[in-house]
Amino acid sequence: MTTEACPLCSFKNAPFPTALDISPRLSQYLDSNAQIDPADSSFIHEDMSCLLEARVELEKRMVAIQNGLNEMMFRKERIDAAIYSRRAVLAPIRLLSDDILGAIFMWCTPSLASDLDETPDSLDVFRWPPWILSHVCRRWRKTALAHKRLWSTIALFLTSYSLTSGSSARLLETALLRAVPCGLDITVDHEAASEFQSHLLFHRHLSEIVKGVTPYIRILHVPTPQISLSLLKDSQLRSLECLQLDYGDRPTDWDEPHIDVPSCEMPRLHTLAYGFAMPSHLDLPWAQLKNISLSCFKVEMLELLADTGLEVLQLERLDYNASHLPQHNAVPCKPLTFPQLHTFWIEGYADELPYFFARVCGPNLKTLKIALYNEDEEPTTLPSVVHHAGRIERLDLALKGAIGLEQEDITNFFRPLSNVRECYIALPLSDLLLLAEDLSANEPILPRLRILRLSADSLRGYIDDLLQVIEVRKHLHNVGKLVAVEITLLVQDQASEWDGDVPSDDARVESVAMLRKMLDCDVRMNTDLDDNAPWSVLPPFASCEMGLDPTLYY
Repeated sequence: MTTEACPLCSFKNAPFPTALDISPRLSQYLDSNAQIDPADSSFIHEDMSCLLEARVELEKRMVAIQNGLNEMMFRKERIDAAIYSRRAVLAPIRLLSDDILGAIFMWCTPSLASDLDETPDSLDVFRWPPWILSHVCRRWRKTALAHKRLWSTIALFLTSYSLTSGSSARLLETALLRAVPCGLDITVDHEAASEFQSHLLFHRHLSEIVKGVTPYIRILHVPTPQISLSLLKDSQLRSLECLQLDYGDRPTDWDEPHIDVPSCEMPRLHTLAYGFAMPSHLDLPWAQLKNISLSCFKVEMLELLADTGLEVLQLERLDYNASHLPQHNAVPCKPLTFPQLHTFWIEGYADELPYFFARVCGPNLKTLKIALYNEDEEPTTLPSVVHHAGRIERLDLALKGAIGLEQEDITNFFRPLSNVRECYIALPLSDLLLLAEDLSANEPILPRLRILRLSADSLRGYIDDLLQVIEVRKHLHNVGKLVAVEITLLVQDQASEWDGDVPSDDARVESVAMLRKMLDCDVRMNTDLDDNAPWSVLPPFASCEMGLDPTLYY
């Protein structure tokens, strides 16, 4: 019988020889110790020869099969690699168009180089996202180069190690060439050993390059104004929309902080954020500004901004030194009118609140955001909003370190705010319980409230009070129905000043279910906050630590 050999292992599917069959002549000797007959001796030798031949043949087949198996394993590895490559082709990111891929790149890239500690230098090709994305593959490079806005954020940290060679200047020229004509967001800061050294580094390596693109600068962020801003002197800032002058610390020469703002026209400037400065030190088009953030400022600034087109005002702590804080509790303050103001943010100490309320008068004010902290051991008070309280539609209030807050204080503060539709409140549990009483009174506070957001350090006994508030307000005439409630439970943390108990998952689910049943609307509960909560949940305190985000107003 003839058989065809396997093309891989040369194995022939032929029966094995019958060499293992035992002859009756041999079996008698295998089963006993009888003497072997000379005639049978030759027969046994022949049988052994057959067995040896069978073993040799079997070993040949084993080698052929092993070779075939090795070839199969090699082919299997190639097939696995081919499958992996096909799967890679079908990866979700490969299915995206170049426009969507570019949008993802934009979303993952810093849009504002404002954090010196976390933002890498734009001249660092190993850390700055646009450089990294442009070296992944040919398609990513093409997409990165096609999206000029990807390169429009430039962070220049004037360090000796990054500017001592001509490569830094070439990298800056390349980045700017890829960004223009998009509006530029430029941060200029220094980490050099001295002011003289930072000036020298900038003028030697980057001055002419930056001045060549100043007409395209849209956002200019200068963390050390008294040093870095003078480097852009005589520049043209025709496209500048947002100017941020942020001191990390109080200047030693506070009375005369030598800030030299570029002397040129800025027809598009509408947003300014700065601190530790006097109006006399800044030559700016104040009348055209729409959004202003003041940090550690002097009270004369408010007088400068009154009766202008200002729309958004953020006040972060008055300066107490050299008697800059008036005795507003003893002497009435003349109100200052801001006719276009619609958003007013306050962050500071509790005893500053009466002064802010007395001075700032916004007849068109719609949004009031307050974040106060009490560092003294004196009782906390909440004075009433003095001017046009009935026009405010959104209210955010976060109070840290409250001591001895009375029911009357809460009532007097919220009672004039009769037009508030959306409210966020972050208070300790004891104060929220007082608030619940006012919300469910016969003449409740916030009668037009529709959306309520709360942050508490505990829910012990509070859900029942909240359910009672909802039930009572359902049956009150001339009181709006709540359509959404969100509760943020502050997680207990040793570093946090808010100590609370985290309920079990079952308790949270049960509480949310009860609220949803009562409200017949969406109810959410969060428990993932820690450390400095609730400041992290009160927009805009969340993303920028009370820093003004100019992108909110474009």
